[in-house]
Amino acid sequence: MNTETSFDEVYNKVSPLSDSAFYTLLCLFAISNSDLVDEERGIHPYGVKRWVRKFSKKVIELPTATIYTVLNRFVDAGVAYIFRQDEKKSYYEITEVGRQVFIKEHSRLKVLGEAAEVVMDGYGVEPTNLPW
Repeated sequence: MNTETSFDEVYNKVSPLSDSAFYTLLCLFAISNSDLVDEERGIHPYGVKRWVRKFSKKVIELPTATIYTVLNRFVDAGVAYIFRQDEKKSYYEITEVGRQVFIKEHSRLKVLGEAAEVVMDGYGVEPTNLPW
């Protein structure tokens, strides 16, 4: 199986991402770029919860059960894997395919946002002052 087919299969399993899934994948992506955050390799669900709050300026609070569900789905699809496990915690990392999924979803959401701005500008609607 070639890489492109593998990516397409994985992407079709998980997309479009829910907000919860996107924020979880954002955390996995950020942790994989150690110069973006001060974190050891891998992240556990409570770490995801903490980083989602930070990235969303404390607007998004993901339930821990939701994070576990998303991470399990990501592992099953090949987007993430369990990097390390100890007696109480599992630490997750993003796969290369997961990085590609994040980049594609980011692009998809950016296009949606740009389309919404065009429509809002056409109707003279100003964006709100909400933190997101």
